[in-house]
Amino acid sequence: MARAMDRCPSYLALEAFVLGGNSSSCASHVAACASCRHRLALMEVQRREFLESVFPSTVRNVQRAAALPRTGRRLRRTASDVRAAHRNR
Repeated sequence: MARAMDRCPSYLALEAFVLGGNSSSCASHVAACASCRHRLALMEVQRREFLESVFPSTVRNVQRAAALPRTGRRLRRTASDVRAAHRNR
């Protein structure tokens, strides 16, 4: 039977390792595996891109939506529901 770290860990296992999972077998595997070190480097680039562009944009959009008056959101939804019901007659 193969040991757990005889193969490269999954992306999920690498993500857990990066986020502080104390897996000594994963750490020793990554230290010895150029492929996994490359995967970790790519994951770091993706993380930075997410934090620099996707996350701030998402937060701004959520804040804008939350700032709308609740009645305005409700009225827009109600108007679209009425239009949809009228089309389905």
